Amino acid sequence: MKEDSATKHFFIPHALSRQVPGTRIIYITPLHIHPISEEEKRTLAWITTQLGEKAWKNAIIIFIHERRTRRVWNLAAMLKRRSDILRLAIAAHVGWDIASSIVTIIVNAPENPLTDSQLWLKQYSPFASTYHLIESGTREMIPLTVTPSQPPCPSEQTQSTPLLPPHYFITFIYFYLSCALIGTFGMFITGISGYLITFILTLLLWMLLTILRMLR
Repeated sequence: MKEDSATKHFFIPHALSRQVPGTRIIYITPLHIHPISEEEKRTLAWITTQLGEKAWKNAIIIFIHERRTRRVWNLAAMLKRRSDILRLAIAAHVGWDIASSIVTIIVNAPENPLTDSQLWLKQYSPFASTYHLIESGTREMIPLTVTPSQPPCPSEQTQSTPLLPPHYFITFIYFYLSCALIGTFGMFITGISGYLITFILTLLLWMLLTILRMLR
């Protein structure tokens, strides 16, 4: 069971963050209706006929709460009872496996639930998705496609940038080979002192070449 109750500023983005990209239903209905009406049952059946069973998977039901003075624990109990009733009604058409995945949340009653829900989805949806908004007691379905614009992930930028440019590795290889060859020649002529002298001279030469290359 997935019941959440609080203001839209936390629970709507929290509910959307648990979704995956795709097409899903946003069903808007009053919280204070017991039991479920025959009209609402027909609306749920109509939605299933129009969109198919899979459209209910990971759907979100937004309960509109009008009594702001009700105690929190009473709201939680009411949310659970109303959520169970709706899930059972939906399960009659799509099965319990799909109906049990439906997320339910409570928001304080907005002036225009459909319009406000569209604004919330555009603001909080983390994925490119298509939502079908339906208000209980109606047969009106409003499709809403949301494509959030997000900057590229910093980790991807870091991975795409090499630690060092390729020419530094080539320069290091040339430096190593020249030190080995010239150092071997110096050690053959004057021993270990010749190796050290030729190594230092080679190092200074490569440092000079690197500086000149950077200044170009």
